[in-house]
Amino acid sequence: MDTPYYPFEIFDNAVRFKFVSVSNDKKVEKVIIFSKTQFDGIYNLALLDILADGSESDIVQTKNKDMKKVLATVFRTMEVFFQSHPNCGVAFSGSSPERTRLYRIAIARELESALKLFNIMGIKDGILYPFKPNTSFDAFLFMLK
Repeated sequence: MDTPYYPFEIFDNAVRFKFVSVSNDKKVEKVIIFSKTQFDGIYNLALLDILADGSESDIVQTKNKDMKKVLATVFRTMEVFFQSHPNCGVAFSGSSPERTRLYRIAIARELESALKLFNIMGIKDGILYPFKPNTSFDAFLFMLK
């Protein structure tokens, strides 16, 4: 994963990360949270904007024209997360079908380098499948190799 990424801060045993998305127009604080799910050893990954009132939102459209760099930052935080949680998996999806599709495209773009580190699965109707580009999934699951 050679795409440039934002520097980030690490909190709470590598389950919370903060960084700033920067464009010519604005700076947007973002947080990435890895939270336990009902499935043993599986964490959910959430990418959130920190709003002016301090609340966090996964439905705001930042429109900062830096999606590749933001997603590269997410992938880098996953690497750090797995250093502290090597036997866990990370699942995620977009807050809309369009965002899930963008994540699929980003994974496909970085697939060759990502597969050196991770086993990547797509989830469709609750069933795990090996990730394939151009295949629609409801969510994704990453595990260390």
